[in-house]
Amino acid sequence: MGRATANLAATITCMVCAAVHAFDGAKAIDWLSYWYVFVGVVWFAFSLAYELQIAALFFLVAVVWDFLWFVLNPAFGWQSFKPVHVAWHKHWLGPWPVDYYWGIALYMVLFCWSYGPNWMIGFWQALILLVYMCAGTVLITVARNIVDLFKR
Repeated sequence: MGRATANLAATITCMVCAAVHAFDGAKAIDWLSYWYVFVGVVWFAFSLAYELQIAALFFLVAVVWDFLWFVLNPAFGWQSFKPVHVAWHKHWLGPWPVDYYWGIALYMVLFCWSYGPNWMIGFWQALILLVYMCAGTVLITVARNIVDLFKR
């Protein structure tokens, strides 16, 4: 596999991610998102399975990253994570923006698809990683609240 093929794969992945963001209310995809995709393609040998897993992880990290931005940002915090205070997430379903549900769904579908006929293995691995990410997010949120208590 040549570097040109890997660069083409990274470009296609970035274009797909940018298109998904554009479809979702014209949100801009930042340079760091491109960097994650680029590192993933360069770090591993190219394969469709890796590309799907990288794209899947992009969606998972985007959801967790966005949520943690609210929780860890002193100007917002957990209490302000509501549709009234977060105008750029236009559609909400329950306590979460609809973008989060789509991100998690795309993550699961792409991760499972990367395993082909053994998609059930991919499903369980994706689910385990999702649980780890959620647990880490809860720990970070709790730690942030404890720090806030000691600041008062």
